[in-house]
Amino acid sequence: GFSTNVAVRVDLPAFRDAQGGRVSGWVAVGSLLACVHHRGLAGCALLGGGVRQVEGHDLDHARKATRPLAVAGARAALEIPLGGRIAAYVHVDLLGEIIETAVLVGGREAWTTPPVSGAAGAGLVAIFP
Repeated sequence: GFSTNVAVRVDLPAFRDAQGGRVSGWVAVGSLLACVHHRGLAGCALLGGGVRQVEGHDLDHARKATRPLAVAGARAALEIPLGGRIAAYVHVDLLGEIIETAVLVGGREAWTTPPVSGAAGAGLVAIFP
């Protein structure tokens, strides 16, 4: 039937060239999921929050900033039983950003939050009665 889940995601820093220097950013987000299951498939509503950190490198007046991050979206998942109460779990997410973030370099926008993004992941699930 139904389940609720908690997930944590931390992305490694990504870099982009900008006006002779670089800009990097990473995110850490925790999510609550409400899922409906049918056989090995699951569909979930997702709501998450966390932080996004961006930093300038080799730029005049480079700074580091940490901003709040909020997302809402959906997850499609496949659970593969491994035996007992353990299963492998693979998923894809479609996420909408609730809080917009823009990175400015020299007064110009070098990056902005996309309105929709995706993520994929895998893990292990412990199934409780």
